[in-house]
Amino acid sequence: MCPKSFHYGFLQPDTGLLFAGDLFTDHFGKPSPPPAILNDDSAMAHASIRTAARLDLEGVILNHARKSEPSQILLSLIDLADNL
Repeated sequence: MCPKSFHYGFLQPDTGLLFAGDLFTDHFGKPSPPPAILNDDSAMAHASIRTAARLDLEGVILNHARKSEPSQILLSLIDLADNL
């Protein structure tokens, strides 16, 4: 069992897609950091969001997001990182 303070993402280098799991949510068109139930270290969660936003990506796939293209979710990630 992994501690909640860790976040795992998987990058598919050939496509530039980041499978980001619960890195952030984007249900209602407004990206948000993960709720406390999914992490126990908000500072680390915010740092992970900023790190992911700096990667050279084509798109992001989340567990909890509105139905959108990965490229649109990437824009949400960048917007969230810029506003943390």
